[in-house]
Amino acid sequence: MKTYIPYFNNRIKLYFNSYFFMKKKITAKKQRHRQGETVMKKSHLLLFFGIATFGFMLIAACSDDDNPTGPSGSYTTATITHWGFDFSEGKADTTTNWNANGNDGETIAWTPIGERYTNGIWFRTRVDPNRTQSLGKIDIDTVKSVNTSENAWDSQPPPLSKGDVVVIQCLDGFVKFKVIADVDTSSANYDWGVQVEYLFSSEPAFP
Repeated sequence: MKTYIPYFNNRIKLYFNSYFFMKKKITAKKQRHRQGETVMKKSHLLLFFGIATFGFMLIAACSDDDNPTGPSGSYTTATITHWGFDFSEGKADTTTNWNANGNDGETIAWTPIGERYTNGIWFRTRVDPNRTQSLGKIDIDTVKSVNTSENAWDSQPPPLSKGDVVVIQCLDGFVKFKVIADVDTSSANYDWGVQVEYLFSSEPAFP
């Protein structure tokens, strides 16, 4: 009987050793699993915040693009009409006398030079002879200066259309403006209103 006791003692020790070994192994595996879940959660959070940040940046960029005042925020939106507009003061005239009250010009339904009636709307300056430079559909921000030489002004400007950029000489400075909406040449637009965004400068240069 005594000879069997050491044998059973050894078997019991072996059993407990195996048990604790497996328990440690399982515990270590659980810890690694938890660590993996933590890393995965952190990765998901980082991914979420990255996507959210990109989304906010995209929304901000779209808002800037949709803003008619342009990226610098220095442009003013207005409707210029046949009754006259003062760009330095930023106000339209309502007295029906465009050739007064500091107005820099007006919209007309005939060509400024030669006064030919046709389907379109033009801008005529109060400065005489007419001082406009039609630059076409370009980026208005690229216009940094005004060529004031005599041959730089339009000999016969085209009618205004959406996207056109025009430089004009005012009574007290210069303006660059962009037509930002379709030009309505129907009889419903009786005062020949044209929507623009513009920047005034007292010098022949723009920031």
